[in-house]
This record gives sequence, structure tokens and C-alpha cells, in this order.
Amino acid sequence: MALIVRVVPKTATPKAKAKDLQAKSTLGGSSAPTAAKNQTKPAGSGVAAVRQLRTTDSMANKRPFENQSAQNQQTQGSMDTRPAEPEPCPICLDCLGGQQLGVCVGADGHRSCSHYFHLACLRRVEGACCPTCRVRFFKRAPLPSIHDDAASWCSLVSLSGRDALSRREASAALSATLLLPPDAVDALVESSWPAWSQGGELLSAGSLHHVAAAIAEQLPGTKSTCSSASSSPKKVTASGLEEQELLSGPAEVNRKAEEDSGHLGHGGHGRSGTVCKCGQVHVRRGDRVRRGPGSGESEGNGEVAAGQLGTIVRVAGGQESVTVRWDRSPDEKLHSYIWPDPDGHVLAPASYREVDEDVCTVQKQTGLSSAAAEELLRRVGFKAPEDASAKVNAAEASEICEEKLRKPLQLFHRVRILPDSVLLQQWFDSTPPCKCKRSGCSGGVKWTSRADKHVGREAVLLQIDASDDTVLVQTCGPCECEIWYPRLAVAPAYDPDLADALLFKLKDLVECKTNTGWERGVVDQVLWTGGHRLARHPYQVTLASGTTVTVPSFELIRGLA
Repeated sequence: MALIVRVVPKTATPKAKAKDLQAKSTLGGSSAPTAAKNQTKPAGSGVAAVRQLRTTDSMANKRPFENQSAQNQQTQGSMDTRPAEPEPCPICLDCLGGQQLGVCVGADGHRSCSHYFHLACLRRVEGACCPTCRVRFFKRAPLPSIHDDAASWCSLVSLSGRDALSRREASAALSATLLLPPDAVDALVESSWPAWSQGGELLSAGSLHHVAAAIAEQLPGTKSTCSSASSSPKKVTASGLEEQELLSGPAEVNRKAEEDSGHLGHGGHGRSGTVCKCGQVHVRRGDRVRRGPGSGESEGNGEVAAGQLGTIVRVAGGQESVTVRWDRSPDEKLHSYIWPDPDGHVLAPASYREVDEDVCTVQKQTGLSSAAAEELLRRVGFKAPEDASAKVNAAEASEICEEKLRKPLQLFHRVRILPDSVLLQQWFDSTPPCKCKRSGCSGGVKWTSRADKHVGREAVLLQIDASDDTVLVQTCGPCECEIWYPRLAVAPAYDPDLADALLFKLKDLVECKTNTGWERGVVDQVLWTGGHRLARHPYQVTLASGTTVTVPSFELIRGLA
């Protein structure tokens, strides 16, 4: 009987397979497994990720011998990990040079950390902590030009608060300012330091003119080679307004700011007179308008100058007419107009962030808020803004200052959140953190996009917290958000309801409009008495069903027929 022998090939173990693949790779075989392994490796995040992606793309586009040459260069310079490109902004990752820079400042007026940012990027950061190191700061300060204000530049560059800089501090500041790689800046500082510091270890503020002269040719021009620096640096004034913005007019600037931040056309948050999906132009109480060039029937000859800003204080039931109180109307006189006015002949919708040009001028010269600047102009009879600014400069700080020019706040009265978003942000940042240790506490008031979204709108004052000088407000349409602001961030708003006599008294029989229709009830509390208010709404009514409700609007209550 014949014996048949079958030879079965030996199955390779996983370990043997790995060795075989490694051998093929060593002998110049396929390197696909290695490439796949590299592709699954996470690139990380932030600046390192962007640099790695840029390096990977550039290496992939090179020919094989160029890749080998690049690898040899990387091996030789493996100890130098700094990129051969300008210093990037940690937030947007575009190069810092060519744009207005900003730094984080502590309560003592000195730098709270060593990081530099684009000022525009830093102002978009929520809260009051450095986005890189999370150190608490109390102000986002613009870094001035070394040519225009060398002393201020030195004080904001110094990390120790001295009026002199170390090599490291000077090198970091110049790396953020110039469109040069950090290595090139370090070499420049190292070679020039003996001449700049006159042989000393520190660079004094009085010697900064040597630095300014040395870097004059390296400073970014009006058009930078960096993708993010397409415009010349802007000078920021004391009130936070940029000089170029002031020259272009406040209306245009504030509209552009709202377009950039997404405020326009978003639920009516950015501008009054927005077009609804139904095709109509709706309007709300508290909306801002600007006087057009045409004549109004309710006005005398030239009573309201063209271009003046005002607030809609009443809206007719069918929105066919509105009542406007102009900001500079004498004796709080009101005017009625037909609505809408599509061509803006008499009434044109205005941004909630718009302020008059003379107010902008006073803010630029004094650093006051728009409410304080308006009051100062009122005291000098709305003469030239220079007269108002001269009055501030000639007076002592205790006589004419932000506090002295502001009216007191009253609970449950209407207020307006000031349109000065940069100044509001500074007040938010300077508010001390909450010291309570409750589990639900968020650490106090913080600047957020939500707070910025409602800038310029009217609200009702619900609470005043004297411990940290903050207030709680509830916005008046299109939403009813409750937000904490610093006390100086809001100002009293004109309210015609204060002059109206209440229609009902205690125990009056009334009808209230509810979700199911008109229901009978009895007034059990009258919460408004003249200018004194005890609650958000004027009446509290107990319905026939036994339910107790508050009446938020006079249109929702009527006498029992």
C-alpha cells in the first residue's frame, strides 16, 4: 500500500510577519505600513500642529532626492526647533507683526504674563484669563509704537515693572513686532546689545531711540508680506477707539464691527428696522433711529437736526407709527412719525452701537464713556467738543469724572447698556473675582460674547450688588436675557411710563389676557407708584381660577366691562 505524504507550508506567526515587513523596509521594499503608522499619529493642536502640517505638505511636494536632502538638514539641525518664520499670534496663528499688538496687564498696571497677541484677537477672548497660560489679568492693553511712545512701550514690555529691559524682554517684544524669524531677532539683539545698552546689562527707556533707529527698516509697512497684516497698524486711543476708525465715522465703524461679529440681522440684536421673514420691517421699543434729511409733520422748522440720534419710546398697536425721543431734544419733548420709512427720508434705522461724532471726539480726548461724554457736552451747551475736553482738562478729577457725570440708577427702571464695548470689556476685566465658595458660583462677572451681543440695548435693572459694584439686568426684546454687568456699563434710559398715571388701584376688578384668552381677576398688589417701583411689573392680579400672575404690559390688562 502506497503512503501519500502531503507537505503543508508552515504558517507564519505574527512576530515573523513583523520581522519580514521590517526586513523588506530595510532592503528598500514597500514602506506602506510605516507611512500608515505615521498618518495615524495625531498632529496635536495649536501652533505645533500648524507647523507640522506645513512641513508635511512642503515635504510631500519635493522630489525624492530633495526629501533626502531635507532629512539630512533636519538631522544636522535637530537641536534647533524654532521655526524660520515670524512669531505667530497664539490665537489666530497668523504672524504677529504688522497688526496692533495687545498684552495682558495685572491690577498693578504691569504685565501679568509674557505673551503677545493681536489686540483684536485678545479682545475676543471671553473671561479675564490669558488664553495661553490662564493667568488672571485686569486689562487688555494695546502695545504702543516704540517710535511714538517709547516710555509706555518700555513699561508694557517689561515683565518686572522696571523702567529698563533685559535682553530676553527686548528680544520677545521685537520678535512680536518685526516680520523676522525669532532666530534673526535674537541675533540682532545679541550683536546690538552693547551699543543699545551702552555696555550695561539692562536697556533703559532713555536708550530706546537706538533700538527704534536700528529696526526702522524692519518694521512692517502698510502692506505686510504676512497674510494677516493687510493693513497698517492702528493707534488705539484711551477710550479704546482706534484713530483710523474715528476718521471714518462712528456709524460706519460700528456697523462694520457688528457685521464682523455677526450682530446685524440676527434676531434684531444689532440694528433696528430689520426685515422680517414676512417681508415687513418691524420695530420695537428701545430701538435706535437717526433723523433723516426730510421734514417731519410733528416738528417745527429745524427743531430736530438731520443726523441726530434718538430712541423709539412707544410703538402703535399696528406699528403704523412710532414715538421718538431724540437724545438732544429739549425738555424731553416727544415726536410722532409714520412707520416704516423705507427710504430713511425722516427716520432711518440706527445701530445700537452708534454714537454722535462729537461724542466720539470727547471720548478720544478724555477716555470717558459715551454717556459721560454726552452729559459733558450738554453742560457746555453742545458747543465744540474741544471746549468740553478743555473743561475736563482744566478741572480736578474729583469735580468732573465718570462718576460725577453719570446719573444714579434705580431698581426696576429702564436702563441702556452702553455702546462702548471696549470700555465695557475693561470694566469687566477689572471687576474682582467672587470670593464665595459656593459650588454653583462661576467666579464673578466675566466678559462673554453674550454680554457683547446685547451692547447698546435697553433693559430693566433687577438687582444691584454693592460687594463688587455690578448690576443684573433683563434685556427688553427681542430676547429677555438676564445678564450681570459692571454698574458703570449701564445708564438710566428715558421712560415715558413714569409720567403716566396708573389705571387701576388695589381691589379693582380687571381682566388679564392669558394664553387661553381674557380671564377675570382682582388687583391684589400695585407695584408701581409714580417714579417708585417695587418690582419688574406694575400689577399683581389673582385670577378667578386662583392663579396669581404679574402683568408685564399695560396692553395685557383692562378694566372689567
